[in-house]
Amino acid sequence: MNIPTPRMSRRRRPKTSRGILHQLSRPPFRLRALGRHDGSCYRAMSAGRTRATCPHRSDQWDRTLIEMGNPTPDVSVQPVVVVGAGGHAKVIIELIQAQGCYRVVGLIDADPTPRTVLGVQVIGADRDLVRLRGSGINKAFVALGDNRRRVAIGRDLAHVGFEMINAISRAAVISPSAQLGRGVAIMAGAVVNAATSIGDFAIVNTGALIDHDATIAEGAHIGPGCALAGNVRIGRLACLGVGTSATPGTTVGAGALVGAGACIVRDIPDAAVARGVPAKVISVQQDRKL
Repeated sequence: MNIPTPRMSRRRRPKTSRGILHQLSRPPFRLRALGRHDGSCYRAMSAGRTRATCPHRSDQWDRTLIEMGNPTPDVSVQPVVVVGAGGHAKVIIELIQAQGCYRVVGLIDADPTPRTVLGVQVIGADRDLVRLRGSGINKAFVALGDNRRRVAIGRDLAHVGFEMINAISRAAVISPSAQLGRGVAIMAGAVVNAATSIGDFAIVNTGALIDHDATIAEGAHIGPGCALAGNVRIGRLACLGVGTSATPGTTVGAGALVGAGACIVRDIPDAAVARGVPAKVISVQQDRKL
């Protein structure tokens, strides 16, 4: 004899509860919670249109873009805007985020086309920096590989009131007696030894070694894997290619370019181009502005 098994009634969630949770998870709800925006702002940005299409042009719009980049911000860290959206900017984003005290809330680039770089949204062009400063963002970093542009934009940002932070890898070794300027980038594996001075907006790239009493001037770039002995002087806006080495007490002039793998055993003049082992000057850029 077959005895029918009684059906167990399924407990269903109330539709109203599910509906509320569903609405809370949608971005337009978060925008409305900010008080100023309706869904049209979010739809305009989602469609890839510029900020000019937004019906509510204001500082609140900038804050909304920032909230969109991180809808649940940690108030224990400070917001930072990064100038640049290329390969160098990728390294800088990771360095800044790993420091634990800063949060990259947006990128400024010459090409303001809406896109993301390592999860961080491009939120405008250079012309938007003043408005961002007015919206309450007061910290910035210039992540551009071009030495001259990096220094020029960094100075402009400081002039309008931004504080230029440093991006320093936790895997770098920096002497407590070393002096660092503002807007400095020091990558993973770099070593900066005793009594060395690193100027504003300089880059000490991955695995570079700088020994005691060295001076790296404003905007200089020490390439990956470089090895500089004690008392070396690197001039303003100079660039040392990958794996360059320099013997004790040598000087590289302002704006000089030294090719990858070169070994500097004698001074390199300003605006010179040098390469080889030992490094030899092959040309001098007379019209190069220093």
